Amino acid sequence: MAVSDEELVGSQLKPIVDKRGVRIWHCTCIPESRIRQRLDREAAKRSAERLLIFANDDEHLWLWPERRPSGGTRHVTHTYRPGEPNRALEQRIRRISFGLEEERGLTTLTVRERVRTAFNAEKITNRFYKDITKQRQQLACSIQGLKDEKDQELYASILLDRLIFLYFIQQKGFLDDDREYLTHRLQMVREWKGPDRFFGFYRAFLVPLFHQALGSSAPEYPDAKTKEVIGDVPYVNGGLFLEIPLEQNYAINVPDAAFEDVLRTFDRYRWHLDERPTGQPNEINPEVLGYILEQYINQKEMGAYYTADDITGYMSGVTIAGHFLDRINDASIWVTLRQDPERYIHDAMQHGARDSNRFPLALRPADWIGPEWEEDAPPKVGLPTEKLREAAYRVLAFRDTKRRIKSGEINDVNAAITANLNLVQLALDWLSKQTSPTTLLTAWQTLATLKVLDPTCGSGAFLLAAMKVLEELYESVFEGIRHHVAGSSHPNPYLSAIVADSEGNSAYFLRKSIALHNLYGVDILEEAVEIARLRLFLALVATVDQRERLEPLPDLDMNIRCGNILVGCVSTDDLQSIHEGNWVIAETVVAINEQAVKLRDIYRQFQEAQDTERRADVLKWKAKLQIGTDALRHQLDRLYSRSDSQATGWDFTKWHNTHQPFHWIAEFPEAVLEGGFSVVVGNPPFVRKHKVEYSYTPHVWNGRPKCW
Repeated sequence: MAVSDEELVGSQLKPIVDKRGVRIWHCTCIPESRIRQRLDREAAKRSAERLLIFANDDEHLWLWPERRPSGGTRHVTHTYRPGEPNRALEQRIRRISFGLEEERGLTTLTVRERVRTAFNAEKITNRFYKDITKQRQQLACSIQGLKDEKDQELYASILLDRLIFLYFIQQKGFLDDDREYLTHRLQMVREWKGPDRFFGFYRAFLVPLFHQALGSSAPEYPDAKTKEVIGDVPYVNGGLFLEIPLEQNYAINVPDAAFEDVLRTFDRYRWHLDERPTGQPNEINPEVLGYILEQYINQKEMGAYYTADDITGYMSGVTIAGHFLDRINDASIWVTLRQDPERYIHDAMQHGARDSNRFPLALRPADWIGPEWEEDAPPKVGLPTEKLREAAYRVLAFRDTKRRIKSGEINDVNAAITANLNLVQLALDWLSKQTSPTTLLTAWQTLATLKVLDPTCGSGAFLLAAMKVLEELYESVFEGIRHHVAGSSHPNPYLSAIVADSEGNSAYFLRKSIALHNLYGVDILEEAVEIARLRLFLALVATVDQRERLEPLPDLDMNIRCGNILVGCVSTDDLQSIHEGNWVIAETVVAINEQAVKLRDIYRQFQEAQDTERRADVLKWKAKLQIGTDALRHQLDRLYSRSDSQATGWDFTKWHNTHQPFHWIAEFPEAVLEGGFSVVVGNPPFVRKHKVEYSYTPHVWNGRPKCW
């Protein structure tokens, strides 16, 4: 139900500042999230660009409605408590301050862009990319104990990933309450070990910091001095700081000078865990990491390209929200759609449609004759690069879509996707109206069992976009659940348990659930897999403001995997095809399926242990899972490779190293045995045309491709 003007006045939401059409609204209370959403919708009718400030005696909440590329609006909030610093908010306020000397040339566009830049800056720091590329190369060359160049590059990337994570959390004061923790520890180690101890920082400090302090719930330090130097740091789990095979199998050393260069470079930047970069040239945000890795991969010519977040957001929104609505399959969804058709048609489609002079209601294609229709459309009615005729077609399509919605022709997900409707907004609006505990529980369970796969995940751009879409949906359901539990004398016990599990930090609880239960990815590059996990970890840490509220991160090693998805078995059906006519394979297939079922059950125990934070059980089940996966993987490698083994001089080890087979039934048994993944998102690898060896000539006629 919409909020009336009387309710707006009653809530004391009033405009307090208007600068060239950009308005700031103020409310003398902080209502619950769903009420804030309704108030924002009403404020949007009066000012398209806006900020809302909700305040009481103890707290101020600044809200900026960010239009999401996936559709819908995401409320970016910053909380301020009198007497406590909030640097991120202070920086944003300074950026939207205007001096008297600026007034004369100030326009609506200028003010609007300043607000957007302050609260949603997307500029990528190219200088940081160059710096970290240089540091990766230098660090790899400095590593001693690893002879293989690929191992050196991999370990350099892992060290940098760990240091990047630490730089982000040290800026929050989570490492011994020291925002320059690593630089100060380098100085302390020098004083402790002496300037002539060439490997002191790595051996005496970083190794115990990584594997004991950060990577173990029960750290065992070699001596009291090491414990003193490390100080008070949190156990973060997540697998990021566990010993990897390279560290277990080789005596690695890295000189202090290499880390001096890295820390000196990193200290030149400001590290923030906001959703996006703030636009300052020296500020680094997790969004930058994806760009950096994609550029690094491009140098290797692996066919990976950076996908902008407007694309990842749109694709993830359509697929995830579409699947969710399809599984809910409730007729009231389409009632919601018909109540306000224009709300669910993207703004770009509606641009210029209300210009009745340019596009009268009786407009028909037969009227679009003449050279003026081939000219560029004026900005008032046309999108960038659009011809007037193209704009007219778009307006006609908008009007037809609106008519079809009103008439009830669009009444299922397939039709809604074909019409390119804003399914995320539709899902959120429908969820905001649900009060039945049965419906809320169904919606929650639907989300909890939704498996999203990016089979070529790279640095995790699509996985992060999927997390944002899922988070919006989870938040909407969670608000309804919390409202039910708080307002009912006999709340649904399952819903009560969900609220109880989220106590302390509901934002962290939701993102952890999404990362652990909803997101899966694969990439052929191990560096990419590490960065994808790192970005998900940072998304979780971003929800935490106080050191004591930082919970152990989930272990995502089993969610984000490394391998070549073009080589390997999806299920045992593939083995039967390869070994067709071999009657012995039938018994092997039965045994493999039994192993996969056991792995699935172990994986469930592993996830449950993480949900309930039983740390000892997490390690126990992970060890069993790794042993079982390795055994099944090795067996499948041998069986699958027999199709290639007839070649003269065939070498299994060489084949395995070059092909990197990926067997879905071994890596994701819980998904394969339960019918597969719910949603697949992502971009496939690309190959440049000049890399393709065969000719296109036979498929060309008169200079144009033949189409059949």
